[in-house]
Amino acid sequence: MGLVLMINANRYLDFNTGYRARDYFPDSILILFMYYLSITLTTKQIKYLVVFITIESIVVYFEFFIGKPSILPGYSVDIVDLDFLYFNRPLGLSSNTSHVALKLFLATLLLVKYNLFKPNIQRIILFVILGSVVLTFNRTVIVSVIVLGILQIVNKYSKGERRVLLLAIIGIIGIILVYTNFLQYFNNQITVGRTGAGVLSGRVYIWEEFIKHIKTHLLFGNNSIRYSVIYYGNVAHAHNSFLHILATHGLLISVYYVVFFFSRISSKNFVVVLPILVFSTSQLGIFWSFSITDIVLFIFLFNKILENEANT
Repeated sequence: MGLVLMINANRYLDFNTGYRARDYFPDSILILFMYYLSITLTTKQIKYLVVFITIESIVVYFEFFIGKPSILPGYSVDIVDLDFLYFNRPLGLSSNTSHVALKLFLATLLLVKYNLFKPNIQRIILFVILGSVVLTFNRTVIVSVIVLGILQIVNKYSKGERRVLLLAIIGIIGIILVYTNFLQYFNNQITVGRTGAGVLSGRVYIWEEFIKHIKTHLLFGNNSIRYSVIYYGNVAHAHNSFLHILATHGLLISVYYVVFFFSRISSKNFVVVLPILVFSTSQLGIFWSFSITDIVLFIFLFNKILENEANT
């Protein structure tokens, strides 16, 4: 409640009739609704969410194999560049690849954190979803999933088992690199054939603009009205949750925000929370007033009922 009051007070410090009508709606109140929703979700409801995402992941496979980005009307166009996975990404049942990749990433976290299904079924679902993560080829999601995997190895296995697993992974990668041109291929895929700042798909320019705004509006940001920049004629968000919160709310609220939520990180949720933070350094993942990523983060931080149900 204190956070919501601070955000609303900051918003009305600079009441400007030039803003859009929706900017005056205190959407920070949605944080309270999101908190209530996240602490009341049950294992059964989370199962439904994961099942629906699994169905969409199967659609991703189908779209990839028929060579169409989407089976939905209006999105079904021929893929024009087969050399790069980046331009050959299925949309699932979503409007763009970022949305479907995000859902696959969150489903992966939920499957890792909670025992939602019988063990063999859970493993199959996780395998299917991880495969579709590769096909959607969202680079931020792939890096975040790799971080999740490393944390799982470190957290779940004994010292001896970790050593064997890591040596096996290094050995497999070494064989691939020695006997194939995979390294060059992998580099081309990750960079999409680009060099320099172009690898980050415009993020460097966007981040620079956000940093400029933060420097000149350090304490109060954009008075808690979501800040954005114009990039090639389109409205662009920060593609970084931490720049977003600083530019939007300013330093005072941002520090309170971060301390309030991150003080809830513990040994029980660290493995699934850290990948969300990694994801949010290159995407606007968390710190919306209401979003599916924030809801999942809130579940990990605050939902005691689900913690007890899913792990008994």
